[in-house]
Amino acid sequence: MGPLEKCNLLVLGVFASGEHAKVVHAYTDRFGLQRYYLYGTHSKLSSVRPAHLLPLTFLEAVVTRKGKGQLENIQEVRALDAAAPRHPLTQSVALLVAEIWSSALQEGESDEGFYADALLWRASLVASEPPSPMAVVEALLLLLEHLGLGCTPPPALLWMDLREGQFGTHPPVHPDVLAPEVVLAWGRWLAEGQAPGQPQRGQWVDGLIRYLEVQLPNFRAPRSLPVLRSLLE
Repeated sequence: MGPLEKCNLLVLGVFASGEHAKVVHAYTDRFGLQRYYLYGTHSKLSSVRPAHLLPLTFLEAVVTRKGKGQLENIQEVRALDAAAPRHPLTQSVALLVAEIWSSALQEGESDEGFYADALLWRASLVASEPPSPMAVVEALLLLLEHLGLGCTPPPALLWMDLREGQFGTHPPVHPDVLAPEVVLAWGRWLAEGQAPGQPQRGQWVDGLIRYLEVQLPNFRAPRSLPVLRSLLE
């Protein structure tokens, strides 16, 4: 077993590993994105409860540090924030955003600024149940800024080329594009705080997810997006 370290983390995903273990995908304040083995979750003596493993749960953890690409272990955890998403729509947003962040972020890359901003976004999500209509867009823009893919359109009718990450007056010759009316709504929201309606928000979310797919070779479109759409209908 490697040395023990204490860190804070945001849970992004949990996957079964055999009969008695789970793998926790989490973004930590000290080590960036990590995967941890967690054993004995069904034991009455375990400090880990099911509520600790929900998407975007904020925890203090004692973990082992092995290095060399090996999965590390979570030894114990403590919840750092009693507030948790309760509204079904808020829970669905948390699941979707956790899935997007988990797929887009690179393991081992640490960014305390992103971690702090992610916590602020999470606090805003929980405080405004049901969630703000712009919560998913804000989470996507936060991620894109962290990845160096951020862009700011003017409040004008322009096309966004998702392959180039650029805005222009003419559509590109390929289908990876964000329509001018959506780009205009984006620019107005940035300039005036005027949130667009659901159809344009949906197109905006779909476009930014496609942007991630085009720019990040290993990114996978989130499976939970249809669930969120069904709750919004």
